[in-house]
Amino acid sequence: MGKKLLPIIGRSIEMNQLNNEKLNVATGFNRIFRAYNFKDAQLDWALIARQLEPNLEETKAYSELSENLIRYTLADTSGKFDVDGALCLLGTQGVGKTLAFRTLHEFNKLFRNRFYLNGMETNFNFTIYSALEMVSDYNRGGFNALEKYINRSVICIDDLGTEPLESVYFGAKVNVLEKVIELRYMKNKVTHISTNLPPKVLKQAYGERVFSRLKGRSYFYFVENEDFRLKQSRKRQKISAKEMG
Repeated sequence: MGKKLLPIIGRSIEMNQLNNEKLNVATGFNRIFRAYNFKDAQLDWALIARQLEPNLEETKAYSELSENLIRYTLADTSGKFDVDGALCLLGTQGVGKTLAFRTLHEFNKLFRNRFYLNGMETNFNFTIYSALEMVSDYNRGGFNALEKYINRSVICIDDLGTEPLESVYFGAKVNVLEKVIELRYMKNKVTHISTNLPPKVLKQAYGERVFSRLKGRSYFYFVENEDFRLKQSRKRQKISAKEMG
């Protein structure tokens, strides 16, 4: 990620209090719930987000998203998101989708969250890959370069839809992201996604079958917020105009 975060205490979790019902399921994607203090978790989340984006403005929409992501991360079923599924954040550019996933990534690292995938306990944390990066890797190394994206238990595909839809490697044409998403689905992996594309365009770009599988495994959440980068740019312009005046 490039920026090393300051240490955060993570006092919101009672690390040993597990929900035993979740531990008895032998197959599928099943979360491990840990008792926690929501207000403390909010503080930890806010500290992480501020370190990642010092100029963050917590709008009502962003606060609602953050609250639901905290509950989702800690397998708390009182939130909007299905804790036993992946997340797909949709919305126009600059509304905070990537920041939300970067914060979620660090929050997961802080609490070392784990879950059950096909009966095996594994780490719930994930690496964020841009869709463009994945296509670039395929163009350089072919299908072998995609193995890390296909086989990891949990990943986040950032900016789905910004990549070229058709790639060529030694004459073989392929829609890289369509292939990765489908293979991960077949392997029962967890695939988080952020995208600027509306559902109708997603279906057109990656096919009805892949779109159906995404919908079946992911909670689609529309992030409705003002373009953060555009808002910051307008503020800088106003400050500059005042200084010059």
